Amino acid sequence: MPILRGKNVLLRPYRRSDLPGILSWTNDTEATRYLTEIFDQPYTEKNGEDFLNYALSGGSDCMMFVMADPVTEEYWGQISLERINRRDGTAEVGVVLAKEEHRGKGIGREALSLLLRYAFDTLGLRRVELTVFAENSRARLCYLKAGFIEEGVARQKTWKNGKFHDVVSMAVLRDEWAKREEQA
Repeated sequence: MPILRGKNVLLRPYRRSDLPGILSWTNDTEATRYLTEIFDQPYTEKNGEDFLNYALSGGSDCMMFVMADPVTEEYWGQISLERINRRDGTAEVGVVLAKEEHRGKGIGREALSLLLRYAFDTLGLRRVELTVFAENSRARLCYLKAGFIEEGVARQKTWKNGKFHDVVSMAVLRDEWAKREEQA
């Protein structure tokens, strides 16, 4: 796994010492309320260890990075390329910034930029996509600023917190991303 360095964030492989960081947000209803994937709560230490073992095992269709402080390498969250399909040149992104203090500062956008550069320039992917709850306006704005385009809405797709939620599909193509990078 490579290490991807940005000005304000570092993307690095998981370490066993990241378990407390993982456990710090997985039972936080604010940190998980917009995640389209469901976490069993309470999220136990065993759940965290199982996830960490999965992240450390590194499958061929998934690359999981820790978003970390660029100096101390402290765990801030995670970002991943999942369901990598090399034949079709596609992958899905998952992103979590664990603590509110790191949100709204461009860290997520910078992490996405690093990940997209790696996906397109190194892995040679053609398309990167994601899904996000429609009401998660902060994340949607971050994804739009990173070059993603909203492609559609799956109405009442996911049941969470006692109600159904609309889910927006977004994607960015390599050609679109390259054009934005040239203009930046």
